[in-house]
Amino acid sequence: QDWQSLCKKLQPRVTFSERSKMHIYCPDPHYRRNKSYTKQDRKSFGSEAFSEAIRIKRLVLSTPGASTKDSFKYLLKHDIVSLEEIVGIEHLVLGKSASKLLKERQDHSRAVLMEQDRQCMQEKAKEHIDPMKKLGEFSASRSLESAKRA
Repeated sequence: QDWQSLCKKLQPRVTFSERSKMHIYCPDPHYRRNKSYTKQDRKSFGSEAFSEAIRIKRLVLSTPGASTKDSFKYLLKHDIVSLEEIVGIEHLVLGKSASKLLKERQDHSRAVLMEQDRQCMQEKAKEHIDPMKKLGEFSASRSLESAKRA
């Protein structure tokens, strides 16, 4: 009994000042239903991504080119496939292993963080460069390199 009474005393409490006011908002039912994806939604997204990967893979195989890289260049150049369609599902299109994909993403994150650290050091040296803009440019260039590899 002593333990239970001690636990009750240690429970966090909220106190309000005498002048505090509370307003209760009625939750919007539409927002409540749609604020997150359901398991069925996520499954549908995965199916769509897989179908899209198969479609692009078939296009790559039916496109003239000495290599997969040449086929992708042809598809992109002739606006048959956009870069936005490929990014995010390139591992499905190219059949990359999950471990290789994870390593590429970790390498990208590491490179961006190292660039951020380098820019912070420059900022401390009083070089007046907008660090957020430079970091964004660096990250975008790395992402573009990843998209090109795809």
